[in-house]
Amino acid sequence: MKIDYAEIGLFRDLPDEVLAEVIECAQVKHMDADAPVIWAGDECEAVYFILAGRVDISRLSAQGREQVLERLGPGEAFNLVPVFQRNPLNPADAKTVGPAELLCIERKEFLRLMGCHPQLTRALAAYLAGRLSNMVDLAERLALFPVRQRLAAFLINQADAVGKDAAQQWTQEDIARRLGTVRDVVGRALRRFEQEGLIRFQRQRIQLLDRERLQSLADGRE
Repeated sequence: MKIDYAEIGLFRDLPDEVLAEVIECAQVKHMDADAPVIWAGDECEAVYFILAGRVDISRLSAQGREQVLERLGPGEAFNLVPVFQRNPLNPADAKTVGPAELLCIERKEFLRLMGCHPQLTRALAAYLAGRLSNMVDLAERLALFPVRQRLAAFLINQADAVGKDAAQQWTQEDIARRLGTVRDVVGRALRRFEQEGLIRFQRQRIQLLDRERLQSLADGRE
């Protein structure tokens, strides 16, 4: 299968000659399901771009509780921030959710490419700005919003991403790790949503029945 490198967000608007140089520096890695890609605290050796599949970015507390910071899909990138740090350590764990294909560029090569090509640096700045905005939203929800409100927002965001069936790629355990809670709490909240006529379970999927009220819950209006 031919890889369309231009589908990677950071590379989409690069001139052909710059994209060709980027590709020359990259390696494709084929990853099994549930395979670790990097560990938090290890030295940053490379940046990664997702060609196919999904990758969870997470942190683990001293008590062993995992918080999923992001679930990234095709076209997204990770491990970009430590490239620029004086002490370049991976900030989070990264693990595949299912089989995945990743494009890998060594840290020193990525730095060289940015030094040679201002277009790549500008694209990276815009991409990181968007990711930072997402992290600010996550921090706000974890710190200030109850689980019921966080769950409503999560279901709406997933429905916007994949269509009317929300969370079709997430188990209840996954959702709990994303929302900063435990599976039992998520299960009770989902059952309550179902009793209130807000959602319906269909096999492995959750279908939104009353998006307007879920949005009210997500916005804290009820």
